[in-house]
Order: sequence, then structure tokens, then C-alpha cells
Amino acid sequence: MQFSAASMQLIKEETWRRENLIGLRATSTILGINVRTLRRWHDQGIGPKRQELVRKRPIFYLRAEVEEFAARKLAAV
Repeated sequence: MQFSAASMQLIKEETWRRENLIGLRATSTILGINVRTLRRWHDQGIGPKRQELVRKRPIFYLRAEVEEFAARKLAAV
């Protein structure tokens, strides 16, 4: 089976998203906090930056940024 260049690009982008983006629940689990706390942190400008692919929903975070933030959070304790 042969894919067009546009199809291959979409496949690459989807693969990148699956490998690098995580949702609210996974992010809150990694950080050891409640989802509501994560949302409150966002409102206060605390925590990793959100990656909104579509306006308002769904909300994702870059896995690397979440892990880096978690490491800094643990280092501060």
C-alpha cells in the first residue's frame, strides 16, 4: 500500500502527538496532584504550559515539560 505525502505527514504528526502529549489526568498523576489543583494552578500561572490543539478542549501537556516541572517540584521539597 502506498500513502500520499499528505497522508504520511498526518501519520507522523499523530505519532508525535501520541508520544509527546499527555492529558489532564496523566499530568495530575505524574505531579501527584488532583485535576482540580492542576486547573487552579493554570489559572494562577503555575505549572507546565498547556498545549491546546483545538480552542478550549481538549487540553494537553508536553510530556517533557511535565516531567521537568515534576523534577523541579521534588527538588524544592
